[in-house]
This record gives sequence, structure tokens and C-alpha cells, in this order.
Amino acid sequence: MLRPGDAATFQAGGPVGHFLENRSAKATRCLVVGTRAAVATITYPDLDRVCHRDRSQPEDIWTNDAGEARPPQRGIENSSQSSKLV
Repeated sequence: MLRPGDAATFQAGGPVGHFLENRSAKATRCLVVGTRAAVATITYPDLDRVCHRDRSQPEDIWTNDAGEARPPQRGIENSSQSSKLV
């Protein structure tokens, strides 16, 4: 459980989804800091989707975990963040 002033880190590069979840009834604020690499692979394990992003290209390429082409995932296509804040 995070408390005011706490910090959490998530290792980049691994195919493990991560998110912050507010389980209280109170509003919360958080600061998310990260890099925006020119080329990135973003994994959404709970959706069986992998986003292959090359910022020099107009569109992301989406596959499933097996590498088979898939349509963009609604709600996260062209997202600049790989984190999900709930």
C-alpha cells in the first residue's frame, strides 16, 4: 500500500503489466514519470496484445502474444502511456 510521499517503480522492458489502483473512497493524485523511447514494445498481458511502436511511423503495429497480427486494441491505441491508472 502506497502512502503520501511513497514511490513505486516498475522495471521497463519486461512483458508484465503494471498499474496503480486506488482502493479507497478518497480521491488520489499521482505523478507518473517515464521515458518515451523512439521505438518500444508495450505488452498488455491481460488483453493478449502487444503494441510495437515506432514513433517515426504513423501507426502502431499490434499483435497477440504469439506474434499474430491483431487490430488495434480499443481504448489504448495510439496511447502514449503503457501504464494503466485506475
